[in-house]
Order: sequence, then structure tokens, then C-alpha cells
Amino acid sequence: MFRKIMWVVSVLNVVASAVVLALHPQSIVPIHFGVNGQPDNWGNKWILLSLAVLPLFAAIVYEVYMLYDQKNVATHKNREVGNKLMPSLELFLVTFNWIMLAIMLSRNAEDKTSFETGAIAWTIVAMGLFIMVIGRFMDKIQPNGWLGIRTPWTLKSKIVWRKTHQFTRIVWLFAGLAMVIWGAMCWFFPVSITILFTVFFLILFIMALIPIIYSWRFFKNLNC
Repeated sequence: MFRKIMWVVSVLNVVASAVVLALHPQSIVPIHFGVNGQPDNWGNKWILLSLAVLPLFAAIVYEVYMLYDQKNVATHKNREVGNKLMPSLELFLVTFNWIMLAIMLSRNAEDKTSFETGAIAWTIVAMGLFIMVIGRFMDKIQPNGWLGIRTPWTLKSKIVWRKTHQFTRIVWLFAGLAMVIWGAMCWFFPVSITILFTVFFLILFIMALIPIIYSWRFFKNLNC
């Protein structure tokens, strides 16, 4: 059911985005912004359609991979988790697409920098929610070649894999919550683009580093 909805939403997202771009009066729009929040590169508006295609492309890649690797035991074990995570990924990519379209196509609006900061803040909120969803299923991921915390130590031991993903579940739930809170704070109390992204990438770095360190230490203690 969710996979069917995922396909419908992905296709409708592309169609709706194309309609919005076709109706937009300007043919040249900003396609990149500098750290100061101001555009530093411009291009044809139809370039932005690539953002709308991302959810559809992700859905196609997932279906092809599952079909191609369906005989793989690890892939089969993680199919249920993947089927639950993909709709969340699609929702995030669709949300990201429309936030970016709003930023790129609204350069004539007053208080541009404030609007862009706020829009990016809500992108961080969406990212935080998506990470929390991933964290929710992290401890259910079985050893495989494409999903999960794949360090040299988790791949050598099923015990290390299980314990690392149980621990990562907690870390990512808190990291996602931190992103949600940070994004919401930046919406109500706007900060510079530099500060906004600095804190965002710091949270990303911490949530990626801690599970790696944990898997190494657990493996080391297990083999002492």
C-alpha cells in the first residue's frame, strides 16, 4: 500500500513541479546560493525540475535493486525495513523539492535572506524527522551490504552489528530530535546561514562518528 502511494506521490510531484515552473514568469532563476544567503549562480528554471525527479529516481533505484538482488538472503531479511523507510525518504525528498522551489522562485519577495533562512530551517526540521524514522528501525536492520552501520567491526561480528545498531537507534533518535529543535529555533529566531549550517553539520558529524567509535570499542572489548 505504502509503496503504491510512494509511486503516485513521486509522479504527481514531478507533474506539479513542471506546472509550477511552466507558469513561473521568469526563465532565469538562482540555482545556487553562497554562505551569505545570496545567489551566486543563475540558470534556466527547468534545471530545478531535477529536484522533482529525485523522489521518482530513488523509487526506481530501490525497486530495481530489490528485483535484481531478491535472491540475496540479507536483502530479503531487510525488505520489510526498506519498504517502511522508502516512503519516509520519498516524503523528505518531496518536501525538500518544494522548499527549494519556494526559495529559488521567490527572489522578488521582500526580506529575502530571512525567508531563505526560514525555509532552510524547515528543511533541517524535515531532515531531523527523517533521521528519527531511520533511527526507529535501526535496531531491526540485519547484516547486509547496503544498509546500516557498516564498519569493519560490525561486518566481522553479528553481536557487534546488533549491539551497534541498538545503540545507534538511541543516538539517531536524539540527533534527529536535536535537528528538529534546532531547525524550529532558527525559524522563530533567525540566525545567519553560516551558523545554521555549522550546527546542522556538527550534529550530522556527531551522529555518524559516535556509532563508529562504539562499534570499534565494543569489538575491542569483545575480543580482549
